[in-house]
Parts: sequence; C-alpha cells; structure tokens
Amino acid sequence: MNWRRGLVFAGIHLVIAGTLTWWNIEVRAAVQRTWGSAAESNGIVLAAQEEPTVNFNSCEGWVHYSPEDHLIIGLDLPAVVVTGQIGPCPRQWTLGALIQPPGKPYTRQSYERLAMAFAVLVAVQWFLVGAFPFRRARRWWNEPGAFITACGCIGGGPLVVFILLSLIKSKAQSVLWQTADLLDVLAIFAGGIALLAWFWWFGLLVWRVGGAGWRMVRLGMKAA
Repeated sequence: MNWRRGLVFAGIHLVIAGTLTWWNIEVRAAVQRTWGSAAESNGIVLAAQEEPTVNFNSCEGWVHYSPEDHLIIGLDLPAVVVTGQIGPCPRQWTLGALIQPPGKPYTRQSYERLAMAFAVLVAVQWFLVGAFPFRRARRWWNEPGAFITACGCIGGGPLVVFILLSLIKSKAQSVLWQTADLLDVLAIFAGGIALLAWFWWFGLLVWRVGGAGWRMVRLGMKAA
C-alpha cells in the first residue's frame, strides 16, 4: 500500500473535480435564472394571445455536456456512474435519486448536496487507485491511475487557473478568454483519453481478480 501516492492522487483530483463542479453549479444557476425570466415573459405574451402553452421537460431529450462535464466524466468515471452527477436529472439507480426524485430536474440545493457526495467519492476512489496500483511500471505513465491523473492535469489544470482568474478578475483573464475555445478542446480531448484509460484500468482489475480466483481454484483442486 502506497498511501502517500494515494493522498497525492486524491488531492489532485479533488481540486480539479471540486473546482469544475462548483463552476458547473454557478453556470447552471445562471442559466436557470435566464430561462426562468424568459419563461415568465413568454407566458405573459402567450396568455395575452390566448394560445395554449407547451410544457418542456428538461429530463427528456438530448443532453448537452459542457467541456467541464466531458473532463469530469473522463477523470472520475466510477464516481460519476454511482452518483449520476452529470446531467439535468437523476437516474433511478444512482445516488442522486436519493437526493432528488427521479424525473425532476436538480435544484440548486439538491445539486450542491450531490456535489458534496461526489467529492467524497472522488477522494476515496483516487486514494484507492493511487494507493493500490495494479502494476509496477518502470515509467510512471505506463500505469492507468498515473496516466489518468496526467490527463487531468493537462486538461483540468488550465481550466482551474481560468476559473480562479475569473474570480479575482485578473488582467490575465482577458488573455485566457482569447484561448477559451482552445481550453475547451483540450478538456474534451483529455477527458476522452482518460475515459479510454479507465477501460485499461478495469481490464487490469478483471485480470487480477480472475487470476486470483483461478489460483484459488487450482489450490483447492490440489488440496482435494
């Protein structure tokens, strides 16, 4: 067990996931405020025209994922699957369904509670991945946990810096705004590569568990 490595991995991913999740919460709230005011004005116009209104369920239909969502999915796939943290509404089989009833969009309060649970799972997940590597590689990048973490630093590091500078309104923010599209592409690319690396990790997990099970079977056969 390499607990120092686990703490480093957990810290890195907690900073990236926590910052991007908080940013998504703020963006989601801003969009809801905008659409809410627009819906009210449209309702007044439609009522004046005495025409029927159409109710739109955001839980149905195509979901648009932001570059931050793509990166979070790629870096923290197991935690995302368990919590259902990505998306406007919770799935019935996710942890989000315990916080928000399925079929209804997340409120800001429920999304914040889910984000806290997601952060805890990310920290635990990456402590275990970092502390118990499935292989001892000579090169650091030849191990899925380290490779995914490198993808997180490449794709998430610039986004975290961009978000922090946007909060303090630094002069460097104007320079970063000019490269916003590049940062989005980098985040999506890094998230896609990290997602593939998770299949590498799961493959090693199946190989290790299957090998251990086969050895136990052979020992049992020899004992018999």
